Amino acid sequence: MSAQLPLHGCMVLIAEDDFYLAEDMADTLREAGAEIIGPAGVAESALALMGDRRPDLAVLDINLGSETSFEIGRRLLGDGVPVLFATGYDASIIPSDLSAAAYLSKPVSMSNLVASMTRLRDQRNRA
Repeated sequence: MSAQLPLHGCMVLIAEDDFYLAEDMADTLREAGAEIIGPAGVAESALALMGDRRPDLAVLDINLGSETSFEIGRRLLGDGVPVLFATGYDASIIPSDLSAAAYLSKPVSMSNLVASMTRLRDQRNRA
C-alpha cells in the first residue's frame, strides 16, 4: 500500500518557524509517504539537518525568525534538490538566482502542498 502514496520514499526537509504549521506540514507529508527531516524553525537548525541527511525535496518558509531561508535554498538548489518556498510574501521577493524554486502562497492548503511536492519530485525524476 505505501508504494501507492504520492511521496513514498522521499525525504523532505521542512524549515518553518510557525510550530503548528510546521507540524501540520510534517503530518500531511508523512501521510503522503514522505520521511521528514526536521521541521527546523531557524536557518541554523535547517543547515545542520542538511549536514546529517540529504533531502530529496525541501519546503522552506522565507522568514525563519530573524533570517531568511534564501541561503538554504541556494545550497539545496546547488545540490540538485528541488525547493518549494511556502510564504505569505509575494513571489517577487524571491531573488532571481532562486527562480528555479517553486512557490506556494500562505495560508497553505495541505492538499496543494502535497500536489506541489509531488510535481517537484516528478520533475526531478524526469531530469
